Amino acid sequence: MENYVCPVCKEEMEHDLMVFLKHTDQHIIDVILKEHPKWEHGNGICRECLDYYKKSLGHTSYVDEM
Repeated sequence: MENYVCPVCKEEMEHDLMVFLKHTDQHIIDVILKEHPKWEHGNGICRECLDYYKKSLGHTSYVDEM
């Protein structure tokens, strides 16, 4: 299986570890785009980056929601 490189942190990982943000996470998407203007929502993000942005906005982590 092909590896995935997170477009935000540039870390390489297994492809099935990537996450896509829901439209209801637009506030998180906006913050990511502010810091990474070339990032495209359709490219996904790694769980660590998602947790970082969620925690920085006072939300629970991705793992806590599972």
